[in-house]
Amino acid sequence: MNYQKLWEQLQTLLETALNQEQTRLPATDVSKIQHFIDHREYGLAWDELAAALSELKLTPNEHTRKAMHEAASLMYPEGR
Repeated sequence: MNYQKLWEQLQTLLETALNQEQTRLPATDVSKIQHFIDHREYGLAWDELAAALSELKLTPNEHTRKAMHEAASLMYPEGR
């Protein structure tokens, strides 16, 4: 398995999702999620983005849902 390619895909997908939602989230959440992405803590970034949207009762837009679904599929091929 090529982990470097996997990490690049995950980073791109999670940054896409975060960029789609960043104007609707508090700056502290955006900063925390970006920190996790920057340090390859992709599972934590995914969880924090999902939690931040849920706490604010925000429905992710279509691009966010697609990016998060693809990221989850890469991180957890057996299902999440």
